[in-house]
Amino acid sequence: MTTYIRKDSSGSWSATTHVDLTPELRLKLSTHKTFNGQVVTVATVVKVNGIHEIHALYKDFSRRLEGTKYPRITSKVVEEQHNRHNIEALALEARAFYGL
Repeated sequence: MTTYIRKDSSGSWSATTHVDLTPELRLKLSTHKTFNGQVVTVATVVKVNGIHEIHALYKDFSRRLEGTKYPRITSKVVEEQHNRHNIEALALEARAFYGL
C-alpha cells in the first residue's frame, strides 16, 4: 500500500492510496478538489497494463465515498478526509466485485 499527499498540477491538494489486488488490478483511493469546490473521495479499480492504468466506466469497480465543501482546502483537510475511509474494507469489497 502506497499513499501520496501532494499538490496536483492545478495547485490543489490531493491524496492517493494504491493497493494491488492482483498483479493486473489496482485499487485506488483518491481525494481531491473538484471544479465546483468540493473535496471528493472516490475508490476505483484500474487494470494495470505496463505503465498504463485503464478504468472501464460502468464495468470496473467504482464508489464515490464522500463529497464535502470546506471554507479552506489545506493538506490537513484532504488528509483527514482521505484517512476516514478504510482501504482494507474497500479492497475486500472490490475483490468480491471481481470474484477474487
